Amino acid sequence: MKLLCLFFLSIVILSCSNNNESVYVSDASDKYEIVQDSIFRTFNGNKEISSIIFSSVPQKVIVLATPLYSYIRALNVERNVVGMLSLERLSGIPTSIKSLGENNEIDLEKIIALSPDLIICNSFQLKSISRLKTKYQILVIDEYLENNPLRKASWISFFGALFHKKTESNNIYSKIKRNYTSFPSEHIKVVQLNNYGGKWYLPGCKSYISQVIRDAGGEVDCDSEKASSDVISEESAMVKLNKLDYLLFFDFAEDTSGLNIRLKPVLDLVKSNKLKVLYCNTIKTDFFNESILNPDVVLNGLNSLIKQGTDGKFFKLIILEN
Repeated sequence: MKLLCLFFLSIVILSCSNNNESVYVSDASDKYEIVQDSIFRTFNGNKEISSIIFSSVPQKVIVLATPLYSYIRALNVERNVVGMLSLERLSGIPTSIKSLGENNEIDLEKIIALSPDLIICNSFQLKSISRLKTKYQILVIDEYLENNPLRKASWISFFGALFHKKTESNNIYSKIKRNYTSFPSEHIKVVQLNNYGGKWYLPGCKSYISQVIRDAGGEVDCDSEKASSDVISEESAMVKLNKLDYLLFFDFAEDTSGLNIRLKPVLDLVKSNKLKVLYCNTIKTDFFNESILNPDVVLNGLNSLIKQGTDGKFFKLIILEN
């Protein structure tokens, strides 16, 4: 059989029993191959087969890592999902899929009642799930660590193997790759800066959002060569905000009402009277799903706004005054 895909991210495959004994825990140096219906891990040059053999399509899947639903929906296998976490973040979810809580509050009793044959989650959610006393097959996928839009999209091949939709998944990824084109730099500085709990967070230079900004033609203002965000001082935040061309802001509210309040910590640090914001509302748009399956649309829209000031499908220019 042909090699379907090769992953360099951390995947953990666990078989949870009463003692929560793991089959193995991977690290970032592992390589994964999906051959036929098996997952192989290559570690230090030795290949070993995983304990999960996908000889049949899982029929009762629980998805706790919400972004992973994008791959499931793209393959039209929603009927195989019985429960999800944070349903309110998504639209158009079939009524057959039950809510298992919001954010980090996972309802374990509902999981037990659904009797799933597979639970898909990320590493952060694993601790809560490990409290389950009944034996479950658990697949832990840290897809969120991907810092390249095309690599993130390539996970569709993994789910194609899982749900026996290999041809469909390969066709989807081939189209994504064919349409993806990065833009030359417009020498316009873009900062994606967040303020949570009184602390300022700046994405690393190798983060996913930094790669999106660069591929869209912007210059990223970042400090560390990391894929994660770093806490920076208020002084550093002030310097960056006063030198930027645009602030990239992802809003989780219903609309722009009260935007000045949500951006007040930023406005307070900006010396000029106006703040140019590249605004994206993630609630009213299908941004997260599209950024995975149609990253070219995201790049085109962001480039159009940076280069010509023209609003795109997900982004629009907002000028805020102190």
